[in-house]
Amino acid sequence: MPPITKLRDSREGGGVAIYVHKTAKVVPLLHYDIKDLEAVWAEIMIGNVRLVVGSVYIPPGQLQQLHLLRGVLQRICTENSDVVIGMDANARNHLWEADMVSENSTNQRMGEVLADILMDCSMEVLNDGSAIYHKGQYKLHWTSLRQKEFFVIMYVTGGFLMTIYDQITLQ
Repeated sequence: MPPITKLRDSREGGGVAIYVHKTAKVVPLLHYDIKDLEAVWAEIMIGNVRLVVGSVYIPPGQLQQLHLLRGVLQRICTENSDVVIGMDANARNHLWEADMVSENSTNQRMGEVLADILMDCSMEVLNDGSAIYHKGQYKLHWTSLRQKEFFVIMYVTGGFLMTIYDQITLQ
C-alpha cells in the first residue's frame, strides 16, 4: 500500500504522511480531512487491534490550525475508541519538554492550547520529558488514548520519518 499523504499546496516544503507495514490493513479516513489543516488520518488493523492513526503538522505561530485540530480530534475521539497521533505542532509545554524555560512566546501559548486539546480528548502525552530536537535529529513522540498501550520509536533521518516495525507493541 502506498503511504497516505497530504502534500502542502500553499507553500514550499513537504506535507504529512502515514506509512504502514505491508502486513497491516489500512483504510484512509478521508472524511476527517480539513482543507486548512495539514493532517492525515487512517484506520489501521494489526492482528486483532484496530486503531485510528493521525499524522499532523502545525506551522509555527498558527493558532488557528490548532483550533481546527481541536474540532476534528474531538470528532475522531468521539467516534473511535483508540487513537494515536504523531505530531509536530511547534508548541512548547512542560508536558513534553521537562526542562523548558518559561517564556512569553507564541510557541508556549500554542503548547498551552495543545495541552488543553489533548486533555479535552482524554489523550496523554507519551514522552519522557527530554528535549525533542537534538542537532538536526528529531525525537518524535506519540499520544495514545484509553486502554491500549503504545510504544513507538520514530526518528527522522535523511529527510524520512523512520520506525522499526518490530518495536511497535500493542497490548
